[in-house]
Amino acid sequence: MPPIINLDLLDLAVSSGLIFLLASLLLWLQLGIVRALFLAVARVIVQLLMLGMFLTLVFQAPQPWGALVGSGLLLLAVSILASSRLGHRQLLPLLIGSLLLSTVLVTGYAQLFVIQSPVWYRPQYLLALVGMLLASSPAIMVRVGQQFLRVVKQETEAIETHLSLGATASQAIRPYWQIALQQGLQPVIQNTAITGLITIPALMACCILFRVASL
Repeated sequence: MPPIINLDLLDLAVSSGLIFLLASLLLWLQLGIVRALFLAVARVIVQLLMLGMFLTLVFQAPQPWGALVGSGLLLLAVSILASSRLGHRQLLPLLIGSLLLSTVLVTGYAQLFVIQSPVWYRPQYLLALVGMLLASSPAIMVRVGQQFLRVVKQETEAIETHLSLGATASQAIRPYWQIALQQGLQPVIQNTAITGLITIPALMACCILFRVASL
């Protein structure tokens, strides 16, 4: 069993010094975003504390309900965040449904064929997989959604023309959501192409830290 690395107040103070160093640099450059930086840091601290309490409750809850409810709450939070950034609350059911389907399929595949854990609902596996899947979901969904809404707004007359000529709603907007998906997924493909060469996947980074701690 590798030793647990405990961080005390001194360690936290040292890490906070990096933030103040960055703030000093921003002040020197006169960028005017120091206040936004400290607000973001304060928000991160509060959110991480809440996440810690949330995970504590999930791990202490009877399984499998604790892991399932915890995963469901994470999915709901991501869906609400994406719909609020898009500015269309009516899209929330669609976002929840799409995230639920993709999360179940990918997590189920990973559990059955990759991890092959005899107990599929262990929080250390299920929540970790769900968390990794949902980590980049808001950015991708918002990017694709905003691009699609922008194109549809710009091409309203063309869409109405297709509809007046007898095309269905799906046929009229098909070229535009294809363009939105292409442009939204292109950064993901580019990041995937450099994974292992320039960037290290989050799961691999955690494994490296775990391995170093066990030495």
